[in-house]
Amino acid sequence: MKRCCLILAALLMWGSLSTFAKAEEPPEPDWLTLLVEAAVAGDREAGLEAAEGWNAGEGRAELDYDELFLLSKLITWEAGSDWLPDTLRLSVGEVALNRVASPEFPDTLEAVVYQDGQFTGVDTYDFQTALLPSRPCAEAALRLLLGERMLRPTVVFEGHKPQGPVHSVFIDMHYGRIYFCESLFPELYEQPEEAAAERPGAEAATATEAPREGAAEPGPGGSAPDALRDPAAPGPAPSVPQDGEAGLAPAPAGGKHMKRPGQLLERLLTGLRSLFPIAAS
Repeated sequence: MKRCCLILAALLMWGSLSTFAKAEEPPEPDWLTLLVEAAVAGDREAGLEAAEGWNAGEGRAELDYDELFLLSKLITWEAGSDWLPDTLRLSVGEVALNRVASPEFPDTLEAVVYQDGQFTGVDTYDFQTALLPSRPCAEAALRLLLGERMLRPTVVFEGHKPQGPVHSVFIDMHYGRIYFCESLFPELYEQPEEAAAERPGAEAATATEAPREGAAEPGPGGSAPDALRDPAAPGPAPSVPQDGEAGLAPAPAGGKHMKRPGQLLERLLTGLRSLFPIAAS
């Protein structure tokens, strides 16, 4: 009897210690938040550790820190102004990911971003070394890499001028119109009928933040300052910048709309020709 009591007491003590040990186990770190923080800080070591921790879980979309960092930088470069909405940031990033999945473009994000003649300014020191992603842009990139989508898989162009069938148009008082266009060869893409339908959230979205001081006023019709809308939507829109380039000019971390030196020189020469038509000829 005494032996049975001792065994029972030992079992109860073991159960209590086991329960206490389980209660003391630390919760799993918030790997996704750590990934975003590492991208914003440009801390690759912390980012790789966070990605490894996240990927160790079961049933999760696998994440690559280097891809997250590069996509975050691209979104910051193209749509980094603080008043721009997440709908634009997501759409810009998705164009790059659609290109990775497309048979018309390179197969890796790095090759897509640095492909000649595609994204203006990515070959510069400002983009490659000096630029760090903003938090909203890093969060948008993470959402995309986790599977969130705004566009059709065939939308592989983004710029101030249509480059194919127009899927949607983003309108901003400062940037003008930004067209998101589909491939000229849709037959190359396998699209189930339901995948070809409009994605939720891609029809229209309005920014909650006002443009920075000095931005252009809206057009006579009072169009929304920031909207991702169907090109057939009624109502006037702000004038489109005549930049003479197919893609967006870069938007560095400070949110400024920069012009390339070649554009400035071209405009200067145009002005000189108008002043001195004989000399210019």
